[in-house]
Parts: sequence; structure tokens; C-alpha cells
Amino acid sequence: MVYILHGSPVVPVPIVGNLVYDELGKEVLRRHNERFDGIRDIEDRTQYQEGQPISFSNTLRALSFNQILDELGRENGDYAGISVLTLEETIRYFKAIPKKDSSYADTSTILVFPKEGANEELRRQILDITYKSRYPLLVDGLTIGRINNDLSVVTIRNRFRICEAPYLRKDCFIRYTSEGIEFCKGESFNSVRFLSTEGFGLKRIHRYMNDIISRDGMLSSDSSGLIQLKQVP
Repeated sequence: MVYILHGSPVVPVPIVGNLVYDELGKEVLRRHNERFDGIRDIEDRTQYQEGQPISFSNTLRALSFNQILDELGRENGDYAGISVLTLEETIRYFKAIPKKDSSYADTSTILVFPKEGANEELRRQILDITYKSRYPLLVDGLTIGRINNDLSVVTIRNRFRICEAPYLRKDCFIRYTSEGIEFCKGESFNSVRFLSTEGFGLKRIHRYMNDIISRDGMLSSDSSGLIQLKQVP
């Protein structure tokens, strides 16, 4: 039977919802914990109940889950078309995202600034894969690999994408258009507020309630952090 994500339908076809502890969530967690066994703040040994949303989102968990969902979709057509929301998708489907007022959720997008700073080792690895720019880079389609206890950045087949984003150097409003994410001069009916941090290093990007925030801490998490997905039938 084809797996159907529980969530809000988005016209014309996608569904947006949360990763929960069901047949899909259990397999995602099993593979994730097998790969990152013993690595604090990446493995997730929470004792979830059946149907409970998988919580404690942080960037490296979100990137790992996204890779596993891609693997499962290629192995089993019942799980095809399911992925962790990118920043662009988060903006595009913002009104359909469930439980916004009481949660945060990491996107599968990373923000890379031109200058050295926080998370520098991972930043250098990403620049080796992408390119150096005078502008901040939004990078989709990355995940985390493990060799012994060392972490490395690798790309996910068919999901890797780079976009220059000069407007993300400071607080602003952004919105989705057919051309992608666009800067807004002020708040509008379809815009979302983006709250920036110091423009150095590598940043996580996550939705915090009704705002989008960039910050240094890639591993911090709490029980209000959800894993938000999109399914394209």
C-alpha cells in the first residue's frame, strides 16, 4: 500500500505534514540511529509512542532524515516523493504547515556566508563542493556522512541546488514566487519574516513559529522541534 503522509493538502497536489512514529518514521529512525550510534545530539533514542510526531529537530538530523527518505523512495515506490521541506518550500507552503504557533522545524537548506565563522569545518567542506561567492549561498540537497566519529558533508542525488541570496545578510521579509525566493521591501500577505544573525560562517535555517531564523547552533534541539515534510504523489 502506498504510504500517505498525514497533513494539509496543498493545491494542486503536494501534502505538507510532520514525520511521525509510524511505519515510515520507525524505519527512518532505525537507519539514522544505526549510522550515528553513539554520537550525541545526532542519534535520537527518544521513546516515541505510536503516531507521535518525531521531535527534537536539529540541522544534522534533518539532513540525515532527508537522505534516508530519498533512499526509501528509490527502494520502495510506496515512499516516493517524500522529503524534508527546503527553505523555498517552507516559504511556498507556509500557510499549510501544521502546528506553526507551537513549534519550530529545521529546513533541509543550509546558509553559507563568504567569511569564516561558526561551524567552519563544515563550511569549508561545503565550499569545496559548491563555490566561493561574495554573497551568502543557500544550499539544498546536502547530508551528513560518518567515517568513524568524523562527520563529512555529501550531496544527495538529484536534490543538490545552490542559490545566491544577498538579501539574507540582515533581517528582512521574503516570499515565494515562480522564480524562487524573493526579497520584499516590507511585510505583505504572502511574505515571511527572516531574522538573520551575524553574517559569518555556516548557519542552520529553521522556522521558529511564524518566522524564519538563521543561527549558529546546528545541534541544539528541544521537544517542540518537528520534522516537516512534503509529499508529491
